[in-house]
Amino acid sequence: MELTSLVSASQQGDLKAYTKLIRQTQHLALGYALSLLDDHARAQDVVQDAYLTAFKRLPTLQKPTSFPAWLRSIVYFGCQRVFRSRRSLWLPLEDLLQTTDPEKDAPQLLHRQQEQESLWKALKALPRQQRTVLTLYYLEEHSQQEVADFLEMSVTQVNNALYQARQRLKRRLQAMEMFEEHRLTPDFADTIGHILKAQGLWVEATVAPRQQPQVLDLLQPVSSEDSAPLLVVQRLQGGRLRCLATTEALPPRTPLKAGGEVGYLPRPLEEERWQDALRAFRAPTEAPRLLHTGIKALDLFCPLRDGDTVGIFGREGVGRAVLVMEMLKQQSHLQGHLSLLFFVDQWNALGTQEFLQQEPAFASDLHERIDTAWLVHPRAGDPVYARECEALKARLFFSPLMAVRQL
Repeated sequence: MELTSLVSASQQGDLKAYTKLIRQTQHLALGYALSLLDDHARAQDVVQDAYLTAFKRLPTLQKPTSFPAWLRSIVYFGCQRVFRSRRSLWLPLEDLLQTTDPEKDAPQLLHRQQEQESLWKALKALPRQQRTVLTLYYLEEHSQQEVADFLEMSVTQVNNALYQARQRLKRRLQAMEMFEEHRLTPDFADTIGHILKAQGLWVEATVAPRQQPQVLDLLQPVSSEDSAPLLVVQRLQGGRLRCLATTEALPPRTPLKAGGEVGYLPRPLEEERWQDALRAFRAPTEAPRLLHTGIKALDLFCPLRDGDTVGIFGREGVGRAVLVMEMLKQQSHLQGHLSLLFFVDQWNALGTQEFLQQEPAFASDLHERIDTAWLVHPRAGDPVYARECEALKARLFFSPLMAVRQL
């Protein structure tokens, strides 16, 4: 009954209920994928994708009681896609040795790989139903009833399958301890995306559409609470985000979870690294030409060039957002491209998020000829810093004294 209630609540968009639903069923889903793929890493990828797919399709599920079997079918088709990709299901031993001490660890790794391959060979020789039941039962020690519900079998059928499989694997049962290493971490249900690529301090990540954070929120690597979080600075396309990190050791496929709302990086970047990051925000344009924005004050006093990254500095209430909106409105005049980097300090981050939600022009950060990004910097309102920030091609500082005069 509890599972049915969680499914119903999830269908109404309750993310907390869906998180609990994942925790209740994740090991069954993983065990099923593992019984088909014989590879834990690929099985976990399939399960993660399956839960994202299931969340999108939950409104189409007519009977909440059918969720376990419905989820199983999604996992099954995910495994079939892996089969069709025709990629190797085993990591070459040479790749394992690249991250270990060959003299010390090679014999152990070779023995471990041989043991796993021997076990998988024995499991694969079982009829599919016996293999699936055995994998689910031993992976997380689920009850026969739970396995039966997930596979739409009777408890008697599950018990018979277990007995027959045990008879075939009497010599191999002690090796079932290896399944304990493959249990999903408690943080799995909190995972909302992963890193696609990283270049210096700029990281591109993908996040589930229904769990998209706002700009200036934080994303935290799942693997360690001590890892530096990522600051979301730009919304790209297809659920992708551009983020700023404080470290560079974040490899692709690193899983991510929500790291907090309206955040700022707890490990402030040194100014030298800030400048390096700003220089690398966008590749320079070859032979840049002057652009006509249609805004007289800019075209006369601060002419911009194709490909420029433009820093916009100042505090709240001085007209910065108005200028950005006007530039977006006038972008059809441009015969090139601009990147607008809107700097805010920690105290103005929440206010910035609020006007981004209220103004339709800021619903996206990628436009026809202009892209926008949002950065939290301790000196966002400092005119001296705006003048000295040479990593940017142009800097616009909005003076509160001028704003008081309505200029």
